[in-house]
Amino acid sequence: MTRGVGLYTMLFANELQVVANGVIMKNSTPEAFYKHAVNALNIIKNKPINRQILFVRSWNEWGEGNFMEQDLTHGRGFINALRKAIDEYKSK
Repeated sequence: MTRGVGLYTMLFANELQVVANGVIMKNSTPEAFYKHAVNALNIIKNKPINRQILFVRSWNEWGEGNFMEQDLTHGRGFINALRKAIDEYKSK
């Protein structure tokens, strides 16, 4: 049984670690990420509360850890988009 759903950010690259089969995701916006987050939250909303788990995978291509941080292009846009999606989810 699935305990959660993965939420993968849309700015991601691992081509330096997996040369033959690397993945590069680009052309993302906080608005698109918000829609993705809402969809992921809707998938888990009917699960028992202890199984409403959402994993956020960062776009840190060096693998130092998974965390979201502001960037030069969108500032806190992705962080704010996730916060907005979670706040709406919790208010339902």
